[in-house]
Amino acid sequence: MKIRLAEHCGFCSGVKNAVDMATEALERYGRVAVLGDLVHNKAVMDDLKQRGLVLVESLDQIGNLPLLLRAHGTDARLIFSAREKGLHLIDGTCPLVKNIHDHARELEREGRQVVVIGDKEHDEVLGVVSRLHDYCVVSDVDDLETCHLKQRTGVVIQSTQDIGSVLKILPRILTKSGDCRIINTICAPTRRNQEE
Repeated sequence: MKIRLAEHCGFCSGVKNAVDMATEALERYGRVAVLGDLVHNKAVMDDLKQRGLVLVESLDQIGNLPLLLRAHGTDARLIFSAREKGLHLIDGTCPLVKNIHDHARELEREGRQVVVIGDKEHDEVLGVVSRLHDYCVVSDVDDLETCHLKQRTGVVIQSTQDIGSVLKILPRILTKSGDCRIINTICAPTRRNQEE
């Protein structure tokens, strides 16, 4: 049996940046809180927890610890609440995810209903839609049956979304919407990994 390794493997730059920020924050503050796993890697999480990273499920559990925001973004309402509580925030959000937030708000300012193609339960998607008023989340073609698309739409895509799924959904959006602006927000590392 032959095993072929991908040329590019390991963390993407956004996740690597969040891990680096956690490491620096732990050196500076000793203990830092994060809402949920920072990365989906048990060995890395165990190491960070051993160094003082505290996993919490709500803002009420943080006390006076600094709060590290994860790479895939955070619900805007949660950030607002954290600021209201006076928590010190360390923004580990991937710059590419921040770009999706910006693109989505730009589309909405243009008077478009924003269609987010992605996993409805993924924190990245939840973070994007928390910044919008007029949106629809589409995970697969069937979701378009219950999503009442308007005449003017704009599309952004979860950064880690499978391009094959997106290519099945986009034509259906285009037939339902008369004026659609699509911004491909799948991040370059995801595209590259899918090509390999």
